[in-house]
Amino acid sequence: MKPTYLEFCGVNSFSERAVVHFDRLLKGGIFGIFGDTGAGKSTVLDCIGFALYGKFNRIGRDGSVLTDAINHASSKAEVAFEFEAEWNGERSLYRIERSLSKTRGVQKAILYQKQEERFIALCETPSLVNKKIEEEIIGIGFDDFKKCIALPQGEFSKFLHAQRKERLNLIAKLFSLEEYGHALYKKVADRIDKKNVECEGIKGQLKGFEGITAEALTSLENQERTLSIQLDALQQKAQTSQAELASYEEKAKNTLALQEVRTKLNAVLALQPQMEQNRNALNGLFAAKQIHASIQECQAVQEKLQQTRDCESKLCRQESELTLAVEQQKTRICSLDTDAQIEELQRYHARVESASAQMLDLEQTENLLNQTREKYRNQSTELKQYARFDYQAEKSRLTSQLEGLPQEESLLDYINQHFKSALLFEEYYVFSQELEGLAQKHPVILPDAQPLIDKYTARGVKESSDIYAQAEYFRKCAQKKAEIQKQLAELEIKNTKHAVALEKKSQLLAEGERLQSEYIRKKEALSQITSLGSLQSLQDKIQKLKTQKQQHTDRLEQLQQQLNALQRSLSAKQAEQRAYTQSIEGYEKQISQQLSSAKIPSKQAAQALLQQYGDPAVLQEKTEKYFLERHALLSEESRLAALTDGEIDKEHLAKLRENSRTLSEEVARQNRTLAVVRSDHARMQSQLKQKTELEKQAAAQLHDLGVLEQLKELVKADKFMEFVAVEYLQDMATNANNLLLKLTGGRYFLIYDKNFEVGDNFNGGALRGVHTLSGGETFLASLALALSLSAAIHQKSLRSIEFFFLDEGFGSLDGELVDTVMDSLEKLKNQNFSIGIISHVGELKQRLENKITVIKANGERGSRIE
Repeated sequence: MKPTYLEFCGVNSFSERAVVHFDRLLKGGIFGIFGDTGAGKSTVLDCIGFALYGKFNRIGRDGSVLTDAINHASSKAEVAFEFEAEWNGERSLYRIERSLSKTRGVQKAILYQKQEERFIALCETPSLVNKKIEEEIIGIGFDDFKKCIALPQGEFSKFLHAQRKERLNLIAKLFSLEEYGHALYKKVADRIDKKNVECEGIKGQLKGFEGITAEALTSLENQERTLSIQLDALQQKAQTSQAELASYEEKAKNTLALQEVRTKLNAVLALQPQMEQNRNALNGLFAAKQIHASIQECQAVQEKLQQTRDCESKLCRQESELTLAVEQQKTRICSLDTDAQIEELQRYHARVESASAQMLDLEQTENLLNQTREKYRNQSTELKQYARFDYQAEKSRLTSQLEGLPQEESLLDYINQHFKSALLFEEYYVFSQELEGLAQKHPVILPDAQPLIDKYTARGVKESSDIYAQAEYFRKCAQKKAEIQKQLAELEIKNTKHAVALEKKSQLLAEGERLQSEYIRKKEALSQITSLGSLQSLQDKIQKLKTQKQQHTDRLEQLQQQLNALQRSLSAKQAEQRAYTQSIEGYEKQISQQLSSAKIPSKQAAQALLQQYGDPAVLQEKTEKYFLERHALLSEESRLAALTDGEIDKEHLAKLRENSRTLSEEVARQNRTLAVVRSDHARMQSQLKQKTELEKQAAAQLHDLGVLEQLKELVKADKFMEFVAVEYLQDMATNANNLLLKLTGGRYFLIYDKNFEVGDNFNGGALRGVHTLSGGETFLASLALALSLSAAIHQKSLRSIEFFFLDEGFGSLDGELVDTVMDSLEKLKNQNFSIGIISHVGELKQRLENKITVIKANGERGSRIE
């Protein structure tokens, strides 16, 4: 965190607004805040703490409240603080605005982040701002902020002298060591509970493997081996029986097949004469089929010719009817005098159309008249609110009230005008009383003092003028005066609005009267044309006549088109008749040639041949199939006769089958028995493997459980966290020694065991408590340790500490030590680490170029910064 800007007002002795530009002060790496004792130097540090955490370091102890930090002349304390910080890997500029009200003690806070050249609010309540600062942006609380970054007066050596538990907790929080404390203990305890559950689960699983042993597995292996040998012998015997049965069954099968083939062959040979006759008739039958097809095609064309002739007769009748309809439609069109009627109506339409524009103008005038009437009514309604409005009376009333109030512009003028003499008389009385008291204490001056006492007692008054009450009275009068002036301004505005409303009503009345006269004149001019009918009715009549004329014309065109289409169809049908007649003549000639070529006497003979044998292709397929089947049966008979040698013994065949069945059943039974044994063997082998694995897991879990129990014992009561925190403290003590030895001329060094101790090289390295150090020595040891702590936090990158404040402490050092400390601080500063010094030591002020000076408050104004 790096401060860039601080602005505050109303805090401690600062009644006026003060500004600190840290971005300028931090350029040199080390800067100073100087001023007299009590000037308000530490208030700068207080304001940073208040901006970040809403707390003041020196407020809240011994019964004091936060509002005690507010300046007596201010109604609230206000602080605005801007700083740079890195959060979530991104560096941003933040601004906090925080205020504290004196009357109610209410605190307000807003946190901003600069994004794209403007500040965006992140949160707007003190609690949310505090949480964001402590948990995210800064990462530490108010107390830790004082110990590690900004050490105010009285806090500089607290880390050195802090209690052991407090110091360890601070280190644990700064270096995120809490995870090694109770959180680690809880995590180990949870792991032990989980491990116990896992162990119990494995024990439960092992109970399911009782009886699964290596001996039982060996017994199953021996049983499987014996059954396998028995099965091999039985399978060999069954194969021999099956081969003998198969051979004898094949012989029986061939004998039966030969009998069936001979039966089928006898039936086929009986059909041979018929099939020979069919084969001889096939040539004439194919020719007859072609002739039959030509006859059918010729008949189809004759039927189409007849259909065409019938259609031609129908079309001729329709042609005569359409010709008559066309002539009648032409006569009807000539008889209607539509054009003359349309021309007459168009003349009427022109006259009415000229009046339509006047009618539209009349409607517009009527609309304007209605709108003006409505505006007049609305304006009259608006003027009702001024029914009881009396401008002059109200103005006189307010003016008289204003004249009765004080006319002075400021409280000082009012006091000088009315109470200056009263204040003087009161001072006379006070002076006479003080002089009388002095004379009583020193009687020797009474003769000289008595005339003065009498003089100023006579002039003075005992009663106080109560200047504060008069100031309150003047403030109330000023408020009332401002309120009356506001009412006078509102009265003038209301009077102006009233005058404008009256003028507008008068204008609307005159406009309405003009529109009323114009409307009556235009209406009388239009009354003469209304007798001809409306423009729309004339347009409807003209359109109706035009529509009728168009309908008759369209009907004539439609009839003419139908007649033309019918005549084209008639010509096409006549052409079809000629084509069909020529096709029939061709078919007759073709049929005669086919009868002559096939030597068939007539069409009737060809038809009779087809009726006798049917389709020649079917007959040819049937005949060829027959001869193929006959040839196949003769071949199969010869083959089977060669394979068959004697009769079949059915009893021997039955005995062979029974013996084969018995052996097959025995093999199947033996196979099932062996399968069960093999399954048991495989299952037991798998279970034994699982049991062995579970036993290994159980042993491993018990070993892990023992390790976790030992670890639990080591981390309980935050032992491990304290061990790590002690390591950090020892490292910080070691790192602080380089600076401390230099600051003390090689005399002192720090070590840490259970608390910080200081070693004295001038006394043989003897160790003693840090409380034995003098004030200056304590300052040097605390400075070295505080800088070591800041450097450790920065190196660990837990929180980026970019500046460090030292508030006082230099007053206890001599000139030589001051130079040594400053030389060391100069070496510590760098581009990313700056140091601020708050002091009244003059030597330091002369050494530092970057500095500000706090001017102490006086009777006229509060503290200020130069």
